Amino acid sequence: MKSIFKIMFVLSFAGLSAQSVSDYKYVYVPKKFKDFKTNNAYNLNKILSLKLGDKNYRVVNDLPEEWPEELQQDKCSVLMSEVLNDSNMLKNRVKLDFTDCNGKVVLSIPATGDYKEFDKGFQDALVKAIARVPVSADTRVTLPVAKTEPAAKVENVTQEQAVPVNTVQKGTSVNSASTENRAEIFKNGNVAFNKVKLSPTQFIFTNSNSSVPYATFRESTKSGVYRVQLENGIQTLGYDEGNKLVVEIPQNDGSYRKEEFVRQ
Repeated sequence: MKSIFKIMFVLSFAGLSAQSVSDYKYVYVPKKFKDFKTNNAYNLNKILSLKLGDKNYRVVNDLPEEWPEELQQDKCSVLMSEVLNDSNMLKNRVKLDFTDCNGKVVLSIPATGDYKEFDKGFQDALVKAIARVPVSADTRVTLPVAKTEPAAKVENVTQEQAVPVNTVQKGTSVNSASTENRAEIFKNGNVAFNKVKLSPTQFIFTNSNSSVPYATFRESTKSGVYRVQLENGIQTLGYDEGNKLVVEIPQNDGSYRKEEFVRQ
């Protein structure tokens, strides 16, 4: 009986925490997370920024001291995000944390990737965690402006079964020392882009020179043809052509220019 009450308490508390996240309009996503500072951070910050945007949040990537004046005057209107490496010897795992301006954890979501490779495993885990983040209500609320008491520890929002964790150094292989990243790479001239899969029907092209994805690809009803949104917001089409992915770039005169991305 006590166990049932404990479960009911945790679930109800988790629901309240998730609801408070949706009250926020802005989310700060750092350009690099504390536990993922190498290998271009597996593009985790770009994935989080894009997927939160899909959930109606307004993402801020600049450092707090570089925020717009509106946010500088009310920093408590911005929710802070962090992706932590929560891996063990068997699985690539992440924990997606959201904290308020007082450092209190509002929501903590652990997730496990289905792939042994670091890049695919961490990306898959993060996408799963983001799927459990509620959509923003896009309304302004009165939020705390000063710390009045020590931050309380918030229960993780999880339904996953606990896995025995062996002590390992973050970033070490979960399979063997020979495990390598296997991200798909495409080149347009001398510029290389990583293909990052967000879902079975959606992927993005990213490069290390920008915090914003170069393009977002969504499958159309025709196999091999994609609806593409470029980083400047322009909507266009892309399609597979042998070992290349072609994107039609609209020109000012109404014509289109082909940009070819060659699979490496």
